[in-house]
Amino acid sequence: MRGPAVPRRTVLGALGASVLLGACGTRAPLPPADGGGPRVVTMVPALLDAALAVGTVPVLAAVVGTDPPAHLDGRADRIELMNGMLGVDVERVVAARPDLILTQAGEGNEVEGLRRVARTVEITLPQPAGRWKEYVAAVAGALDGTGALPAVESEHAGRVDAAREVLAALPGTCSVLQVDSDRVRSYGPDSFAGSLLREAGAAMTDAPAGAQWNADGYLDVSREQLAAVAGDTLFLMVRVMEGEDDAEARRDPLWSRLDAVVQGRAHVVDRGTWVHRGYFSAAHVLDDATRAAGG
Repeated sequence: MRGPAVPRRTVLGALGASVLLGACGTRAPLPPADGGGPRVVTMVPALLDAALAVGTVPVLAAVVGTDPPAHLDGRADRIELMNGMLGVDVERVVAARPDLILTQAGEGNEVEGLRRVARTVEITLPQPAGRWKEYVAAVAGALDGTGALPAVESEHAGRVDAAREVLAALPGTCSVLQVDSDRVRSYGPDSFAGSLLREAGAAMTDAPAGAQWNADGYLDVSREQLAAVAGDTLFLMVRVMEGEDDAEARRDPLWSRLDAVVQGRAHVVDRGTWVHRGYFSAAHVLDDATRAAGG
């Protein structure tokens, strides 16, 4: 059982000048940890995916919730996890004794506090989300893992080629949608999932007249505009791993009248995987889409 939480400022203040000097120095090769490799902490779920893809197993990783992401297929089962949705847990990071901390650039990442613990690298999130490979490459650079990228990229290319045999033959256009009580979110060709479907030869639905995809590659429209963003094949994103289903969409008569729904070309997929950005989640997106399309 863990003892009472120590205030973060107290923990950081007690680390002393030696930690501060070590964290603020210039870039140097990562030191070996007790097990022979560097002790790395990842502060954002997508950073865990990227680190594992290039051969680094973090000693502590932030995820959504408390369970390892299912799309990692057991690769994170032995990693100590923390719930990234609760904010930055500096106490847990200190206890992990990291050599390197990877966090994402942006507000609220508490990077100055993390730098007092260990060398900290901020990874910028490229936009739109279809540029996710640049994100992984930046992580690889921070981890001295660029040598692993060619094999990872080659495996991904092979999976894309296999998916193309099915997805390029789909009739008409594809849409990736999220249907909520008051809106429909449509993910375009430069979103994460949309870019993967497009890479594998699927034709993605255009934005409605007068609308534009936002910086991350999606747009929100009202429920009444559902037909305007629905393609001939639909991938409906819900939190499958958290027990959600498509009941919200099925309650809407506008949904039941869509041609893709009538023709049985509407498929439920896991939102956590389909928006995640990383090679492991990309593999699942392509596999999900191919399987749903009859491949």
